[in-house]
Amino acid sequence: MEWIGRFLAQRLNADRGDLEGSTRRCGCGQQARFNGYRAKTFRNALGPLTLERAYYRCGACGQGSLPRDAALGLDGCSVSPGLERMIGSVAAQVSFASSNELLLELARLHVPTTQVEHVAKALGRDIAADKCQVVAAEPARAPTAYLGM
Repeated sequence: MEWIGRFLAQRLNADRGDLEGSTRRCGCGQQARFNGYRAKTFRNALGPLTLERAYYRCGACGQGSLPRDAALGLDGCSVSPGLERMIGSVAAQVSFASSNELLLELARLHVPTTQVEHVAKALGRDIAADKCQVVAAEPARAPTAYLGM
């Protein structure tokens, strides 16, 4: 299974579709400049995966952006969405330490206990925030009234 991860990394890194040109619009409204490629290793269901991603940096606000991270659902984390679901499912059933062992036994994935804890707590915060969102109820409609003369 390790070779599949290497093949996937090769294919993803060969695709430079995240390079949008020499500049791209920053969230602050200014132009961010292409500032080379940045490598980062993510964990996924196949094991570790090192991706090269186009990096843009805005001179006006100093913020950096990595379009590929957002496109792949890896923005601000080091675990793929699929592995995040696996960790969440396992951690909901057993302790963080047991989750680590279970992931190793069932999927041959070594996910450190601290990362299991971090991912599970982040998912918990997301679920709690989602439950707290108030959905505005549709206003009650007045019953149809007929007026006769």
